[in-house]
Amino acid sequence: MDRARTWLLAAALVALAAGCRTTGLNPDIPLEPPGKEVKDAKGTVQGRVIGPDRTGIPGRQVTVVGVGTSIHEQTTTVENGGYSFVLPPGTYRLQVTLASGEAMIESPGEIHLTNGDIDSHRDIMVGATP
Repeated sequence: MDRARTWLLAAALVALAAGCRTTGLNPDIPLEPPGKEVKDAKGTVQGRVIGPDRTGIPGRQVTVVGVGTSIHEQTTTVENGGYSFVLPPGTYRLQVTLASGEAMIESPGEIHLTNGDIDSHRDIMVGATP
């Protein structure tokens, strides 16, 4: 084996070994044991506000409301209609500000979020009032 390959293999093994035993940031801080909950861990809810043709709608205000809690956060959709919230574990509902003559056609309903969840594809479809 040539010298460059030997060096690359050695570096990869050292990095792998370090990553298996520590956080990688400080070798003196071990990873948490499996199954132990991390204090203040959060999850992510993301999706898009879309029209009936599934095209994203930018500039819409999306609100997430914690069921039975005081959590109430807002964001505005980006160019493709996307939105994202980082939240503590809990149950949530999503709301979107509707334009005149619009109704919510599809909604994700209640969202149950746990530590570390990435709850994506929570699209909200809006369209003309029937």
